[in-house]
Amino acid sequence: MTIKTTGSLSLDEIATEYNGTVSHSISEYYGAPGLPSSGSISFSDFYGKSDLYTTSRETQILTYAGEDSFSTTITTYFDTSWSDGNPT
Repeated sequence: MTIKTTGSLSLDEIATEYNGTVSHSISEYYGAPGLPSSGSISFSDFYGKSDLYTTSRETQILTYAGEDSFSTTITTYFDTSWSDGNPT
């Protein structure tokens, strides 16, 4: 589940998404996926965020065809997802 992108946001909503520990504190989420690891952190940092982190990587391979030319470009996309907490 992803945190909503607009409207008021409560610490309970954040704790539910990130499986926070009681008693809740906004500072326990430093370094969580998509959030600052230091400095100031505010409720607005959590809009649209999730405890599920996704990243993509693109790889291109050129193959040698002989006679000083390259023939094929193969583009491969890798999507990786993981969670740093328990599913909600």
